Amino acid sequence: MSGRLLAPSTLQSAWTTANKQLGLTATPHDLRHYFASAQIRGGQSIKVLQALLGHKSAMETWDTYGHLIGDEDPRSR
Repeated sequence: MSGRLLAPSTLQSAWTTANKQLGLTATPHDLRHYFASAQIRGGQSIKVLQALLGHKSAMETWDTYGHLIGDEDPRSR
């Protein structure tokens, strides 16, 4: 380890190699969406998720991931 930042091309090369070895076609953006959906499934708030994803507003986060948030909270019945 050199302690230096990875160049984007280095990361892309490693990602491409891993995809080929695993027979996948996933992108880093797919991983971002998976992360967001896992956070929502775990009960994370939209405001915290907004900060984690770097969105400018909670509305942007809601517009992108709101369909994953259920309304099955028994407290609201």
